[in-house]
Amino acid sequence: MRMVRNEEPLSTEELVAKEKLEAKMAEWESASTEVSEEGGEVFDGFDLGLWIAFPFIVFASLLFFVFPFIMDSIDVSSVGPPPTV
Repeated sequence: MRMVRNEEPLSTEELVAKEKLEAKMAEWESASTEVSEEGGEVFDGFDLGLWIAFPFIVFASLLFFVFPFIMDSIDVSSVGPPPTV
């Protein structure tokens, strides 16, 4: 069952609020300086940081998934048992 809402004409205050909201949302759009001439986005510092961090993230995730298979080959005899309270 589909519910239909009564469409009442908006008051002047609601129209002004709607226009202000639309203007604010238009400001959130990408500025022309943020988009290159080809239509793609500009390569910035955030993208560079992601490219630098990517190998470390991949290595850490692989180590996380491989650890259960290699934990028996790690020598922990000099560490001793964990503390008990």
